[in-house]
Amino acid sequence: MADLAGGHADRTWDKRIRELIRPDVLILDDFAMRQLSPSQADDLYELVSERQGRSLIITSNRAPSDWYRLFPNRPSPSHSWTV
Repeated sequence: MADLAGGHADRTWDKRIRELIRPDVLILDDFAMRQLSPSQADDLYELVSERQGRSLIITSNRAPSDWYRLFPNRPSPSHSWTV
């Protein structure tokens, strides 16, 4: 997320997100360690949606049900996560 934030600062965001979209497998390690800023949440959404059809592995020490409170402007949880 910090790498993408740097891309906003130096106007290389498009290049940086393309590099993260390209691999067949992307691993997000230690996900949900802290709350995301609105910009980070938007970046994560773009990354996940652009990787449609490619593998994404997420590791976290938190239960997926605990992730909701880490996103700004989050909807209330109306469904359960499948893990």
